[in-house]
Amino acid sequence: MRGKMLITGGKGFIGSHLADVFSAQGCAIRILDIPERPAALSQDREYIQGSIAEKKTWVDALDGVDYVAHLAVYPDYHLDFSTYFSVNSAGTALLYEVAVEKKIPLKHVMVASSQSVYGEGKYRCDEHGIFYARARDPRDLQQAQWDVLCPVDGKRAEVMPSEEEDPLHPVSPYGASKMAAEEIALTLGRQYDIPSTAFRFAMVSGAHPGMSRPYAGAVKFFTSEALAGHPIPVHEDGQQLRDFVNVKDVGWAHLAVLENPKAYYQAFNVGGGSPMRLADLVREVCRALGVVSEPIFKNEFRPFTPRHWVMSPKKLEALGWRPACTFADSVREFVSAVKNLTT
Repeated sequence: MRGKMLITGGKGFIGSHLADVFSAQGCAIRILDIPERPAALSQDREYIQGSIAEKKTWVDALDGVDYVAHLAVYPDYHLDFSTYFSVNSAGTALLYEVAVEKKIPLKHVMVASSQSVYGEGKYRCDEHGIFYARARDPRDLQQAQWDVLCPVDGKRAEVMPSEEEDPLHPVSPYGASKMAAEEIALTLGRQYDIPSTAFRFAMVSGAHPGMSRPYAGAVKFFTSEALAGHPIPVHEDGQQLRDFVNVKDVGWAHLAVLENPKAYYQAFNVGGGSPMRLADLVREVCRALGVVSEPIFKNEFRPFTPRHWVMSPKKLEALGWRPACTFADSVREFVSAVKNLTT
């Protein structure tokens, strides 16, 4: 494969892995990120320092580029709600704005979206069938009523794997901004004949050579607490289901769609397909670390956080992709990498 690949957010955990993946495929790599160029970055990789929220940055970054892996993001939960949209949504729009204005013949743009676009997701009531849950009522959460209930009879409902054609009801500013970003990418891509694909990532874990810092998330937090000898606190009751995917599987997902017209102008779930409860995740981390610990359930909730996150990866599997790494693999890799980083 020939050409130049721009990776926004390329200094991060996922981006640095993708740089290795595409470099091995013969691509020249250009990285766009906010910090100064890392001293350890390979000299054969271009580096542009700048923000995706600034048009001039995109003008410089897209010049001479063939492919884009757009990973740069404003994440997590913060009170400056507008920043999610000025960076995640408007930043994505600027990518297409510059590409169209400058007549840059991009061969494929791959935009990182998130499982958060589904919000609470899809549920099934034994009596009333499938429904798509809205955000849980904070008053219920304050009373430790964690489960999603059928809106008709108020009975506990069963979570179902979210699929790409399901309605999107994000419950956080981050999720809403990513929903907008992927709609911008797929709509403008189709309108201006710029092949585009959106990836809805599950929680990305694992490790890769040269990783300078671990990816944020539950695995990182639980590992840090266990290594420090602290009890491991878990929100709600620990029965929340979370879908995880290994960073290497994320890299293979990009390769599966890169030059595949069947993937153009579509969104794909990128998940492991085997969700795990947070209480079991704590035990898996402790097993990998060789320590004995049990989770402590705080009976508290995090704002804007769904009860469960479960996705079906079948649509991407139809293109030949399969998650090759188990969750236990991801935890072992992560724990080993964190130990190396802290010694």
